[in-house]
This record gives sequence, C-alpha cells and structure tokens, in this order.
Amino acid sequence: MHWDHATFAQELHSSKVSKDYKRVKALLSSVAEDNYWRREHFGRIPRTIPVSYHEAGERFRPRSAPLPVISFSRMDTADALLALGRQRGRKVCALNFANGKDAGGGYKNGASAQEEDLCRRIPLLYSSLLGAKKEGLYPFGPPTCPSTGQPEKFRDVLYTTNLVVGRASQEEGYRILHRDEQATVSLVAAAAPNLKFGSDVNDAQLIYQTMVNIFRAPHLWEPGINTLILGAWGCGAFGGDPSRIAGLFLQALLKDGCGQGYEEVHFAIPQFTPEDPNYAAAFISQEHGIHRIHNEPKRLASRDSFLSTTCPDEESLAAGISFPPNRLLHDQHLLHMDQLLEDISHAPHRLHAEVAHRRRDAFHQVALAQGYLSEEDESDADELDGKLYTEKYYHDNGNLKYFQTYLRLPPTVTQRACERVVEEKHFDVDGVCRLDVHFALGQPFLSRKHFYPNQRMKSEKLFFVEDERTMQARKAGHWREYYEGGQIKSEIVYDEHGVRNGFCKRYGIDGSQEWVKDYTKACCSFKFQ
Repeated sequence: MHWDHATFAQELHSSKVSKDYKRVKALLSSVAEDNYWRREHFGRIPRTIPVSYHEAGERFRPRSAPLPVISFSRMDTADALLALGRQRGRKVCALNFANGKDAGGGYKNGASAQEEDLCRRIPLLYSSLLGAKKEGLYPFGPPTCPSTGQPEKFRDVLYTTNLVVGRASQEEGYRILHRDEQATVSLVAAAAPNLKFGSDVNDAQLIYQTMVNIFRAPHLWEPGINTLILGAWGCGAFGGDPSRIAGLFLQALLKDGCGQGYEEVHFAIPQFTPEDPNYAAAFISQEHGIHRIHNEPKRLASRDSFLSTTCPDEESLAAGISFPPNRLLHDQHLLHMDQLLEDISHAPHRLHAEVAHRRRDAFHQVALAQGYLSEEDESDADELDGKLYTEKYYHDNGNLKYFQTYLRLPPTVTQRACERVVEEKHFDVDGVCRLDVHFALGQPFLSRKHFYPNQRMKSEKLFFVEDERTMQARKAGHWREYYEGGQIKSEIVYDEHGVRNGFCKRYGIDGSQEWVKDYTKACCSFKFQ
C-alpha cells in the first residue's frame, strides 16, 4: 500500500492556507485509516496496562541516584521521541496527554491535539488504547472524580510499551519511516482536568499526585527507562495554567526527588505558529532548579551547558550560560543569591553581568543582571533602555497582523519578575486597525477600542486596573457602542468599583436619544418616543 506523503503535505498546507478546516480534518482522518490497514507492518499490537496510584505507591522504592538533567526543546512529543529514542543507550518513555473518556481522543475524526498526533505518528497506539477500553480501563483520570474527597481514578495512568514511531512529522506528510529511522518507545497516558470545556475537579494535590504516578510508572514496569519526555500537560485545549503545571512538575523533580533514576527529563514544548501561546516560557521561567537547553532539535546541547531559571528572559536563556559543575545544586535547593549573582557575572552572554559584583540590594542586582534596568537610567520605560519591547506578527501578504508591547517589571522582595502587556493592536489583512488596547504607564486605566472595517469606532471600554502586575481590572468610565457610521449607539457609565453610576443611554441611528436610565436619581427610567 503506497502512501503519497508529498501530495498529502501539499494538500494539507493548501487547505490550511484557505482555511478549509473540514478538508484539513478529512486529510488527518485519512492517516488514521491508513494506519489501520498497514498496522501489521509495525508488528504486534502491544497491550496497555493500568497503573493505579495506590498500587504504585505501595510497590515503588525510591532510588538513590543523582538528579537528572532537565532539558527543553521546541520539538513536539513525537519528534522528541525520535530524536532521543534513536540515540544509543537511550530507553525513552513519553507522556501522552490522554483523553480520559475516549481512547485516542478525536484521532479518527481528524482532531489535532497532542494525543491525536501521537496516534498518527505511532500507528499501533490507537489500537492498543482501544484494546484497553474494551478491557474496561476507560474512563480514567479526572472524568471519574466527582469531588476532591472521592478521587476515584483521578491519579491513575495507563502504560504502553514496545511502540514504534513509524511516521515522520505532519510537515513531511506523515511519511512512512524506514526501519533505521524508527524508534521503539514507551508511553505513559495521563488525563489532565478539562478546565475549558468540562467541569472536572481542579485540585492541585490530585494533579501533583498524578504527576508522581507519571514518574513512577516507567520505573515499575520498565526499570531500564532512563529518559522521560514531558510537556505542557493540560495547558492547551484543556485550559490549564502553564505556570502552575510547570511549578508542580519541578517540585516533583527537584524537591521531592521523583526524577531520581532518570538520566534526563526532557520537556518538549512546541510553538507551531507565533500566535500560539508560549508555554515554554512559563516552564523555563520557573524559579526551581537548573535547566539545560536543547538549542537545536537534532543537535543536543552538551551536558555542561546549564541555565538558571531565575532568569525569565528567553533570549538570554537561549544564549546558554555555563555554570561550573561544582557550583550546581548540591542539595536540591536553588543556588544562594550571592553565588548566583557571581556565576551570572562570569557569563559572557549577559549584557549587564558586571553589576553583579556591586553589593547592593540583592533583588536590585538581579534586576540589573537580567536587563530590566540599567545602572544610570532612572527615566520612564522605553524601547531603548530595555524596559519596553514590542513583538510584531504579520499576515501572509506582509501586512502587520498584530503587535504587543510589553513592560518588563523587575523582581521585588514579594513579587517575581514578570512582563505585562501595555499596548496591543490587531489589524485585518488590508492593514486596517480593528482592535486597540492601551494601558497608559503610570495611570490606573486600561482602554479597549474596536473598529469597523471602515475605521469607524465599533465600541470603546475603559477598565480600572487594581493590580498593575497582574492587570486585574474591572469596569470603569464610559462603555460605548457605535453604529458603523460613527454615531453613538449606546453608552453606560461605571464607577471605579464596577458599579453602574450615572446613566445608561441608547440612541437611534439619527442620533436621537431613545432611552435613558439615570442611576443618580433613584434609578428612574425614561423612554423617548
């Protein structure tokens, strides 16, 4: 049976460009059908087994071993399985972001989440998961949990061995790989709570215990596994908080020693388009541990190239700061602040490293070292001093699609360093601004304006911002809607507490006032004929 990967890739690309999503799904579904007919080509269907959290806890014996190397890449899970699984001496297991209700999620229907892509790249995976469903192993995970006091199978996972990664990436049209290109791997399937489209229990302790089971399952069923591939589990379609998930994973790895027994734990976190959320930044910017970066998918960084995650600047992370091995995390805790500053001062790629030797307030030194401030600059933020920076994205025709301007806030005694959007504009394919969100520096108000294609105002809203770091905001000031001709259609006034104050008005297209409600005068209503 012949698979024309070149034609498939071309058709898929053209369907995406034309936004023919029905055709995209049909093409992806055809991969599932082809996998079914050629399943015998990849050997026997392996059996998927359940790993109960309680049973794993009773059987698991902690290992006395060094902490693993922790690494990151922009690869997706299947590409990471190939890149690492083909290396001599590696035995690799990866996390499958599983659907706890339906085996393989929407694989047969052409869905494109992580589990579905794994099913396309690993032709026998879906058949194995379907066999597990026939054995009664579904549902598992959060769908079985009615409340935090009744976890049921929330923390249970499924484990599958002897799976062959038999297809290349979507960009290559899911080309059938030659035997010397394939990799035999294992998968641990864990279901995250669906926070966006479901009503699953969202409990940090249960999520953390699931992570512990993810680390334990390979050790129990395949003690030779030495490389574990993780990712932004539950942070995509399910709406999980990437900072929270990253913090829990790193707590398990570095504080509670769940990573002991693995030589490397690798986080594969792709970003397919500039518009996709940058989950990798949330994982990299966590303040727990020392991380090694894979600068290129096919050429892994050396084991001496480490990075401190106290720095949230991804560009400087990519520079690859080297720390002497004898200065690294001797007792599973973060490096002492002074030691960290001294190491940063010796990093050749750090612009403001020299300030680390000056004995000022420790947090101010970190701000200087990370480029949030300059020594002599006490002016308002701007692009030149690095306090502001702008990211721009473009339509296929070259016109600006949108830009975001960020303010970089340095760390303080009570707050981590962070970045906040202060201005954002979106443009249509013709270059017309359709959305303008602006936060005036030093002012507690956020302005949001929408425009019609003819550049007339569509709506304008004003928010009062309580917390300048988190951008927590509530309604304030004028809320107006406009007709396409530019006349006001309706308006409402709110005070800084989000309470309607003053009036609500509605206007006709000719500008005449049709209706008003005055909240300053005992909420009397008037209707104009």
